[in-house]
Amino acid sequence: MIALSERQQAWGRLAIDGAQKVNLYHGPIRTSKTVGVGAAFSTWANARYRNARFLLASKTMAQVRDAVVPELMRWGNRAGVPVKLRLNEKKLIVGRNVFMLYDGFDFAAADKIRGLTFAGAWLNEASLLPEDFVNVAMDRCHMDGSKVWLDTNPDAPNHHLYVGYLEGYDKDGPLINPEAECLIMRGKFADNPSLSPGYEAGLRKRHSGLYLRRMVDGEWVAGSGLIYQLFDARTHVRQPPDTEPDEWLLAVDPGPASTTHATLAGRWGNAIYLADEYRWDVNEQFEQKPHAAHAEAIRHMCGTRLPKYIWGDPEDQRMIQALANAFPECHVANAVKYGNSVYEGIMQVDEWLCSGFVFIAPQCRHTISEIGRYYWDEKAAARGETKPRKIYDHAMDCLRYLIHSFAVARPSRLAGN
Repeated sequence: MIALSERQQAWGRLAIDGAQKVNLYHGPIRTSKTVGVGAAFSTWANARYRNARFLLASKTMAQVRDAVVPELMRWGNRAGVPVKLRLNEKKLIVGRNVFMLYDGFDFAAADKIRGLTFAGAWLNEASLLPEDFVNVAMDRCHMDGSKVWLDTNPDAPNHHLYVGYLEGYDKDGPLINPEAECLIMRGKFADNPSLSPGYEAGLRKRHSGLYLRRMVDGEWVAGSGLIYQLFDARTHVRQPPDTEPDEWLLAVDPGPASTTHATLAGRWGNAIYLADEYRWDVNEQFEQKPHAAHAEAIRHMCGTRLPKYIWGDPEDQRMIQALANAFPECHVANAVKYGNSVYEGIMQVDEWLCSGFVFIAPQCRHTISEIGRYYWDEKAAARGETKPRKIYDHAMDCLRYLIHSFAVARPSRLAGN
């Protein structure tokens, strides 16, 4: 177990003993937010209650299983309390308390917990959860002394967590926001003793732009400027290995009346190479093609490189069906697209590019061209929204579909995830 820093121990004592309803821990990646919340939440829940029910939630069930559950299991094992994990029932039993496991994957997630009563809740990666889910979780914790615990990386300054709890209180902490009844803690890299001395410096060297400011500096800021600022053709443009990949992957961004783009990628070990692309621009070709014709042309582009996974835009089910017909032996699915998945996908791509897990073959000229012209929408940023401009984005959508959908579908496949 990672040892708690003095700041974390101080926050934990205040979180456990204070009268506030909400305990919120935010900050950069790898600052032991989950460990800090896990230790305090586990102690509070099992010391205060018996025969009570609690809510454990994160964006996906895999995150609940891999990040949240182990913290409670470690607490139970250290305390000598019986621990039983029943994943098929989505529950963890620690002593005489039951911790129910939920995912906040989409906007229907809140319906799963309506009508239930919890003694407390731990919402992991809370900024990624739908606002309605967070609000319902807050409301369902209404027993005497109930508390809601949240950990998260920063998001936009108009995010409901920042507006409701952090605005004016986003310093190091521990800090109390009395109006919101919230104890706040901002994580630092020094809180994680397992990090190497050069870890933070390495992050600052590899990243820039929005990822740097949010995930390294820990700021709640809007996006501006070029999105993939550290993309370097000298580093990221290279031919794939000559050997057969572990698997082929395909993403399709349909635009029957405008531009249809498809990207074929291969995975060689821990690296994904964008190997080939299909492009049909109606403005250049002066001809529209039906979905089936696009799907057959994409199949021809793939040749013998048969994709194991194919992801398409879920808003165009006609293309999804056309791809299923053209690739009957492949797994065709909707790309991950929910909530603010565009931003999450961009952050995933940026992290993998900077970590050396994604490369682009020279023949993918549209992808290379677009990545240098892909900018945050400054008008949207003025409204507090974080999204890219809807221009030069067809190949960029495919890149995001590939990386983000692959990461969600196969969370343990790449070491960088």
